[in-house]
Amino acid sequence: MKRIFFLLLTVALALFALTACFGTVNHTYTSECDEICNCCPIPVKRVAKVEHTRATCDSTVCSVCNTEIDPIEHTYDSDCDPVCNVCEAARTALVHTYKADCSTACDICGETRTGVVHTYTNGCDTSCDVCGELRGAADLVHAWLHPCSTTCDVCGATRDASHAYEFECSVTCIYCGGTRAVPDSMHSYEFGCSDTCLVCGFKKANAQHAYSNACDQICDYGCGYEREEQHVWTGNCDAQTCDACGATRAFDHVDEDNNAICDICGAVCDHICYNNDSADCDRICVVEGCGKAIGTHTYSAACDATCDVEGCTTGYRTDALAHSPKAVCGTVCQYCGIELEVEGVAHT
Repeated sequence: MKRIFFLLLTVALALFALTACFGTVNHTYTSECDEICNCCPIPVKRVAKVEHTRATCDSTVCSVCNTEIDPIEHTYDSDCDPVCNVCEAARTALVHTYKADCSTACDICGETRTGVVHTYTNGCDTSCDVCGELRGAADLVHAWLHPCSTTCDVCGATRDASHAYEFECSVTCIYCGGTRAVPDSMHSYEFGCSDTCLVCGFKKANAQHAYSNACDQICDYGCGYEREEQHVWTGNCDAQTCDACGATRAFDHVDEDNNAICDICGAVCDHICYNNDSADCDRICVVEGCGKAIGTHTYSAACDATCDVEGCTTGYRTDALAHSPKAVCGTVCQYCGIELEVEGVAHT
């Protein structure tokens, strides 16, 4: 029994001597890719898979242990990954992926590209019609009707804009034609009653001449304008008074219809210079414009054409009635009683 025990103990001690580092985890290797432990008496391969170090994926020799290895393909995260994950070799042929033809950034790596042409409905459309990318405010082209317009005609966007005027006192904007209120004191007029500004040409609607009183005819501003007479005369022609200002004047009679009666005051002509050499009924007023007969002619009957006054030379009238009997069978004038020669008269 003792011999068997000593034999087993001897074998165990020999095995322990042969595997001095087996009982620990501290194997030692020449490099990370060394497969055989340096401290084990007999060659013991590393349990973990050995990863040789490559200079590039095309390498055929480990750069650490010089062991021959097979080349491998480059590994990338995506088609547009520019660097190999294994050897960090740069790739030249990158294939980016874009959501749309006008996308500015790769969907996978986010790299931006230039020269992209987006499509917009109009100049102030904020997003591309194809890819939906938002356009910056600085790139928008709004449609302003005038340089002074404050609202875009297309999208309704607003801005601060100022009108422009040719002169300091101009009323109308040179861009849009809009008008503004300008104090009258800013305009320059030749006279106080002038209606046109000498600087901008503005015309005011309430320009009026000034007069000292209600009947003054010459404008007080010195513009030379003379208005029609404003006096309102009342009274007869020999002494008229203005109802507005109290001015007085003497005025000659007016007889435009030559009836010897004044058209203004109704005064009757003062007849003078009778023709005393003729019969009383021959006398006529010699006042210019009168010519009225002062005397009255006398006729014996309605059909009498000649004045009965002795010596009368003007008493012949053409409007006297003709002799006429009372009846168709009469032979005596009904006006003067003279015998009439009537032919073919027959009584009934």
